[in-house]
Amino acid sequence: MKNKIFKTSVLVPVAIFLILSVTIVYVWKYFEYQKTQDIVLKTELVNEQIATHFEEYLNAHIEILRYIRREYLEKNVSTPEEFGEIALPLLKSFPGFQAINYIDPKGIIQWVYPEETNIMAKGRDLHDHPVAAETFSIAEKEGVDCGTPIVELWQGGLGIATYFPLIKDGKNEGYINGVFRVNDFIKYYFKKIWGLKNDR
Repeated sequence: MKNKIFKTSVLVPVAIFLILSVTIVYVWKYFEYQKTQDIVLKTELVNEQIATHFEEYLNAHIEILRYIRREYLEKNVSTPEEFGEIALPLLKSFPGFQAINYIDPKGIIQWVYPEETNIMAKGRDLHDHPVAAETFSIAEKEGVDCGTPIVELWQGGLGIATYFPLIKDGKNEGYINGVFRVNDFIKYYFKKIWGLKNDR
């Protein structure tokens, strides 16, 4: 009888302890799961917001290039100085561009801004670029605005090149070429949205 009482008095607390332990572990895992789910949901929301802002930031730069095209055609630009008067102030006001260039109707990069950091691209024939040539040929043949996938830039590093045909009275006068170095563009983007003040 004493053994039975002993077993009951020992087993009941042990059983209660085990049940409580399992319950605590279950509740803890449940809250960890909920916390994880909250983190996942918040991460997805932040990712969506960043993607939306990034698209708006990129579109703003694309619109700048379209504005330069309009100015070029309206002002009948014919010299690198006249082109620079349009391009340089916008380069300063809208960081993120590697270069804004003028390409002649034959596909040769003639005027580059800013020149000091893009001199390697000046005088190059777009038809000779191993990747960008395919995209440029679309702008040539179809007369549409287009952009490359990420390519190795002639200036060095990875970037994206965009081409905006200059069509006036049915005649091709060349192309506005906007170039973005990927790392720099992303850096300027994050500086803009979060007000980062250093370059690290």
